[in-house]
Amino acid sequence: FTGGFQVGTVSKPSMEADWIELRADIEAFNSRSSGKGGALRVLVNGFFRALGMEIVQLELAQDPYTVSGKGEVVPEPYRMEHFGFRDGISQPFVDMKLGDPPPGGGTPAENRSWEPLAPGEIILGEEDEDGQIQAQPANADLRDGGTFLVFRKLEQDVAGFRQFLANNRPDDSEAQTKLAAQMMGRWQNGTALVKHPDVPGDGTATGQGVLNDFLYRADDPDGQKCPLGSHVRRANPRDLGGNNDIRRHRILRRGMSYGGPLLPSGCDDDGTKRGMYFVAANSRIDLQFEVIQKVWINQDGFAGQAGLSKCPISGNNDGRSEDQFLESGKGTPIPRVPRFVTTKGGDYFFAPSIKALRMIASGEKFYTANSDLPYDGAAFGDGTTPDLFNEERLKGYAMRMLSRQEKHVVRVALPDAPANHSDEEHENTDILIDPPGIRGNVAFVAQHAHVKYVLGSRLEGGRPLFSVPQYLEAGRRLLRGGDMLVGTEAGTPTEAARNRLTDILNTAWGLLHQQGNAYARMEEITKRELNSALRRAASTGKIDLVDDLAADVTYAILDEIFGIPGPDFLTELAISLKFARQHIGQIYPDWLEVIDRPEIDNVGKVSLQIWGILLSLDIVGNHPQMKQLKVLGLHAASEILNHIDILIAKAATEVSTKPGNLLQAFVLLTEPMCKKYKYTPQDYMADVRALLFEVAGTPIAVIPGNFANVMEQALERRIDLPSLLPVLDGKPVFKKSGGGKYQISGTHQFIYEALRLEPSVRLLMRHANKTAKLP
Repeated sequence: FTGGFQVGTVSKPSMEADWIELRADIEAFNSRSSGKGGALRVLVNGFFRALGMEIVQLELAQDPYTVSGKGEVVPEPYRMEHFGFRDGISQPFVDMKLGDPPPGGGTPAENRSWEPLAPGEIILGEEDEDGQIQAQPANADLRDGGTFLVFRKLEQDVAGFRQFLANNRPDDSEAQTKLAAQMMGRWQNGTALVKHPDVPGDGTATGQGVLNDFLYRADDPDGQKCPLGSHVRRANPRDLGGNNDIRRHRILRRGMSYGGPLLPSGCDDDGTKRGMYFVAANSRIDLQFEVIQKVWINQDGFAGQAGLSKCPISGNNDGRSEDQFLESGKGTPIPRVPRFVTTKGGDYFFAPSIKALRMIASGEKFYTANSDLPYDGAAFGDGTTPDLFNEERLKGYAMRMLSRQEKHVVRVALPDAPANHSDEEHENTDILIDPPGIRGNVAFVAQHAHVKYVLGSRLEGGRPLFSVPQYLEAGRRLLRGGDMLVGTEAGTPTEAARNRLTDILNTAWGLLHQQGNAYARMEEITKRELNSALRRAASTGKIDLVDDLAADVTYAILDEIFGIPGPDFLTELAISLKFARQHIGQIYPDWLEVIDRPEIDNVGKVSLQIWGILLSLDIVGNHPQMKQLKVLGLHAASEILNHIDILIAKAATEVSTKPGNLLQAFVLLTEPMCKKYKYTPQDYMADVRALLFEVAGTPIAVIPGNFANVMEQALERRIDLPSLLPVLDGKPVFKKSGGGKYQISGTHQFIYEALRLEPSVRLLMRHANKTAKLP
């Protein structure tokens, strides 16, 4: 056994005297000149030699603590390192299909969202951020599920660090604390300077989403809050330096301190060696750990910023004049930064999977045939392994879920509702929520029949079993108090609004249909747009299913049938979203000068698409960045509502007695609908705005995606489209099945089945209002 290390836990003595004795024994064990150490080595290795191992070095990791006047150990409220900073805050969220990343826990994406890190960045045998699989070790049995570990013993010069702060901010403890925070990039309690540049924020939060929800390029591009050369900015640049930097150089890190208690306040040096054991998991040490250490930490000019020296905390500074640190808002840097962290030992290790360890324990050999290597083994191996979610495994999962021997529903009981949540309160609220005692019951449904049952509208005792309060809340927020049809339902306080909105929509559509078959007009528009797209694509032989076909057809129908064309300008969101901004006024002028400005043939269509996507995400989304997306959704809703108001005002001056589109039919129905429902024209137009908002806000975002999914299903299953046309031709036919239900055939059935297999909206949320037993 030539090398390795073991991390474990021991019982924690409550008195510092016991820890001192333990640390002295470990120091004696490691000393070759100590007589006591020799006796300890004989005692310890007497057991391990029986296992074929010898312990040559012991190290003790301890979270720093303070010591009371009675010699008792007083733990800190959170994990710390010896410079006094909270540790273990930020880790990359690896995509193990266990949920969505918390803010700051993954890789920055568009619109301030976060994506999980590809598992292959940490775990061997999985795809990395480039879709590649690390080929080392070449033997798949040994490689897959393992990882490469970096181990370092880092000694911290705590006394030197404190002296440096005192020299540069003499007789001012608050200024010393701020300088230390500037060098680290966080306050000692873990709150980020980007969000709290002047004083620490609330350090009681423990979730990553609270302490890590910030960006550098988006929130502090010039380093006015967090210095450009600070430690945390270097170790994880987030949205700096381009996508390759932020995606391909992440590590899964764990720091374990050693040296016992924190250096007491006012103590220059007590002679105790303090520091940290650094352990990092990554699949490519040269692309991950070594890039961070060599380039980001120890290279001048970090991220292209001329004049920046090495990392002020862990860089290999020597106290020379060029080893300097520039604080935020300062004109001159602090020179002669000394070295505060020194590497005392470490190595690179390979950590096999549990499966590989069992194979090693059973004596198996890991041979690699030359057929598994390029160039007959004259180059690095490139062996691959089947994907975790390949077709064969997915089929196995499906059979298990559909099997009658498996449990179909798994229920997870979470804490009950608060004691003051009464049935009376439940009855009086507009948004249906859980009754007492069953809040937090989550059902994971495996069978298709169960999904249909949950999504169906069923009443029990006059109330729905599964309701849609999240859609109601989203609609009222976006419409400034109004209701969308998708958020209303029978058996709730919104039933009256649902009946009224449905009646207005059906009556207006009927009036439009009477003036000329609306469905025939839609068919003519569809054929016209498809033929136009095919002619445009004739010269290249290529066509975009979404943009050239579905989006153009949908937009033409919105314009000519519904009377909702897009604006004659491009929404500012088209530009501001590229810079993670809500408004174009928030973008620096020099950024706008270099932005790529492609020619857009139809700015109205593009604006409706952007609005529709943001509204759809807000209404039916379950994105980890919903807090930020809701802000963008409100912005999009405000713009589209203003646009609809202009269209309504224009239609009121143009319509006569025969409506040419749905909007004009709404206008013509103003007087009869006000009489029928006994409300003012302003109230009626508020309902019309809500209906137009829903009609304009979702089709342009949903229909093109659905069309692409339908075509993808046909192409993936190699369906012969010409042979399919006779089946799809003609109007939909409704047939009565043996059970008395109606089924559809033809085009509608094909589309229904394709979208059931590949839905564009993968999550339809329903809320259980009471315990429901699935059939």
